[in-house]
Amino acid sequence: ICLLLTKLNTAYNKIIFMATTDELTQLVNRKHFDYLFENELARARRYKKNLCCATIEIDYYSELKVKYGHQLRNEILKETADILKDELRVTDILARDDNRFICLLPETNFESALYVFKRLRSIMEWETISYGKNDEAIRITLSIGLAYCNPCFDKEININTIINVAYEALGMARGKGRNRVEYLYTK
Repeated sequence: ICLLLTKLNTAYNKIIFMATTDELTQLVNRKHFDYLFENELARARRYKKNLCCATIEIDYYSELKVKYGHQLRNEILKETADILKDELRVTDILARDDNRFICLLPETNFESALYVFKRLRSIMEWETISYGKNDEAIRITLSIGLAYCNPCFDKEININTIINVAYEALGMARGKGRNRVEYLYTK
């Protein structure tokens, strides 16, 4: 019975991991991100803390995919995820959102979040991914949209509103030439 329980527990943990994790990047998936975000939003309200949410896009990702193919697309996503993961705190929540990333920084003020994402953008600007027989170096840049929120002042704010503000800021970053961080405050 003990061996059976151990196997059952192992299988259960594997199922939970598969249900909450993106297979390629090993980041949490968007559905699990939303669940974690709801919890952090409730905690921020209760303890009167700030939080920041960022949407992160690989610049010219579609063009890279067309030029270099599907395999490099996956490599770019994985390498970018690894770099972002390495540079963020353990308490930050990073998820893959299709061909973008979304990140939540709990208990983080605006200035600290802006510093973190400007630093991440700068780090990525100098990273290269080797591709092909000649190890062609491909530079990757990021556009980042940052939403700052103090949920204790706005009881009606929800995660969808915060994420939409982050995507609006991302649109501003793309519109202003990419490879930059733009930000907006939630209302």
